[in-house]
Amino acid sequence: MVQSKIKDIFAYLKQHQLIFIIISTFFAYVNIFQNDFVIDDQGLILDWPTIRNFNNLPALLLGELPPNFQGKYRPLRSVLHLIYYHIFGDNPFGYHLHSLVVHIISTIIIFFIIKEIFERLQKRTSITPFAASLLFGLHPIHVESITYISASLDSTGILFFFTAFLFYLKSLKHTKFLPYSLVFSALAFFTNEITLTLPLIIVLYDITLGKIPISDISKRLRIYASYLIIAFLFIFSRTFIARVGLLNGDYMAHSFVHTMIMMPVIFVRYIYMFLLPTGLSYVHTLAPGFESYMNPHSNFQSILSKTFLDFDVLFSIIFLLGLASLAIYFYKKFTIFSFSVGFFFISLLPVSYIVPAGPGLSERYLYIPSLGFVLLLAYLIDYLSKKVKIGFVLTLLFLIASLYGIKTHLRNKDWKNTESLWQSVIRVYPNSLLGHFNLSNAYTQNNKLELAIQESFAILKSTPNFWEIHFNIANNYYRLGKLIEAEEELKKTFSLSPDFLDAYILQGQIYLQRQKFDQAITQLQRGLNTDISNYEVLGKKKTQEETMAKLARIHFLLGQAYEAKNSLGLASQSYTEALRLTPDFFDSGIWKSYSTGQGILLSYPQSWQVKDLGEKIVFDVIASGFRVELRLLQILSSSTPDQFLSTQSQLGTLVNQGPAQIPNFDSAYLKIWETDQRTTIYQFFLFKGKKSLEIVVSPVNTTFDKKNFDMFVSSIQVR
Repeated sequence: MVQSKIKDIFAYLKQHQLIFIIISTFFAYVNIFQNDFVIDDQGLILDWPTIRNFNNLPALLLGELPPNFQGKYRPLRSVLHLIYYHIFGDNPFGYHLHSLVVHIISTIIIFFIIKEIFERLQKRTSITPFAASLLFGLHPIHVESITYISASLDSTGILFFFTAFLFYLKSLKHTKFLPYSLVFSALAFFTNEITLTLPLIIVLYDITLGKIPISDISKRLRIYASYLIIAFLFIFSRTFIARVGLLNGDYMAHSFVHTMIMMPVIFVRYIYMFLLPTGLSYVHTLAPGFESYMNPHSNFQSILSKTFLDFDVLFSIIFLLGLASLAIYFYKKFTIFSFSVGFFFISLLPVSYIVPAGPGLSERYLYIPSLGFVLLLAYLIDYLSKKVKIGFVLTLLFLIASLYGIKTHLRNKDWKNTESLWQSVIRVYPNSLLGHFNLSNAYTQNNKLELAIQESFAILKSTPNFWEIHFNIANNYYRLGKLIEAEEELKKTFSLSPDFLDAYILQGQIYLQRQKFDQAITQLQRGLNTDISNYEVLGKKKTQEETMAKLARIHFLLGQAYEAKNSLGLASQSYTEALRLTPDFFDSGIWKSYSTGQGILLSYPQSWQVKDLGEKIVFDVIASGFRVELRLLQILSSSTPDQFLSTQSQLGTLVNQGPAQIPNFDSAYLKIWETDQRTTIYQFFLFKGKKSLEIVVSPVNTTFDKKNFDMFVSSIQVR
């Protein structure tokens, strides 16, 4: 009876395999739609002006990228950014929809690739394509490639890769499919250079599963040459038209030899992650104190001390050589194994660090190699189905698929926002410097300043010379109004990195707030005399535009200091220099409109960071170091504005108060408070009928951007 039921289920699945795969994959990833932009999404989507206008299409085709993303040539990916920005704007939902569609289509293509392979081998295909594509769709190793928006646009190129390979397989029966394969290979190469291995994969197929004798390979050279010509056109365009160099990064610990020593260990870790997808993380620790994203604070010695005789290195080399030897040995007897192993190694060639590019280890590198893994695993499951009852095999398959799907669903939550992403890194690697550093930055961005400071001190326990952390602590102390503590951390920053412009800006702001104008002038002038070629964070040089903006900020603060000393001529010179360096310095550029369900309408500068917390709306002005909070309050029908004001909580010591003139409101009132840390706070109450809008601004000091704040307040309407 049970066996009969299982056969009925199997018969149903045979008729609806693709529907089952699509639904399973969709539900595994359905929770990505609530995820926000993270990491590179900010620079490649939200802050990239080139994709705002279709007139920039030629520049994108020529390889233009944001300043911090140079070193790659992926023109079709950039075109996708252009198209999607005009469709989706800054709404992550649309980008995640694209991600999931790409992954589901890739999964379907995998189904037909393996179906085509087994039909050509004249093998029974009832379960292998289904099992392989199901496992591909649900495997947790793919989460970074799909849930991470920027990586998913790279995965579009891999979809073209799979499609090109499928059409090649079909062209072996009907040559009319070969042009389609060539077109999709071109799309793949110009979207993501990791797909350049396609010609080698095709040759691998022909000599293994295609069963073409090596002696006859020469007869197919014309076909192989077609793919190689397209690859050459890509390399030519990259090198001579886009002028993108071959190197995009550096070897681990700046050593080619020690990078090659580490690569076998990394390859074995990739295999382990396929077999047992636990400990998944955006950043991985490769050796004690050395992470997959190298930075100046990495423990280079832990890499440089590696030798081929270290146990993990020696074991990895023996394991990989054994795997390769088995693939060669089973070249004719077990061609599926030979093809799968060869596919794995070949598809990892672009990220094997022969030429350095990107992180030393990354889960998104495994999207293509996973085809080899799921093919072999599905074949073993199919082989097992011939030896035992089909019910046992289906149970095993669905158990593995269920575990994969659950893990994928849970892993998607790690990518919900920047905070959750870096928290997930720290869960896997509690001593991750990059994890704590970036989590601290995320807390700062979300105004969780005490938590940011706590994360920062966690890093200093092991890396006391991490000067970027000392600056972050100083900046957070400043925003909390703890100026003395901020200055102490700035002293440590200057001693470790005397050319960091942001530290001079922050020190100048502190001196201005404490009305130490002579010291502010001295410190800011020191900032102007630094070696700006050394202006960097985590070893990454700042762009010329970023550097000029910081120098303009220093000149602006100098102008404020001179103005406070009544040296109006010097103040005018400083303001003029700020404008010369950054012509739009006093103009916040693009303003955005904003509305809430409570009927609040307003406009704010694009550079301000907005967050709707439900009970209040928060605007963080990082450049000027202040925050604006808006809260809509309801006045009782029996209360007057004066009575209403008397019931509001105090924010410190009241130093001044009085009526204010604000457009669009019946009346307005301003209270000026001072805290125990001598931080000045403005508290506005804007009255419209029986509604009052409370606006709290803190801290209000000499760096307070009064011009843009006045324009901001003037734009507010309550309906």
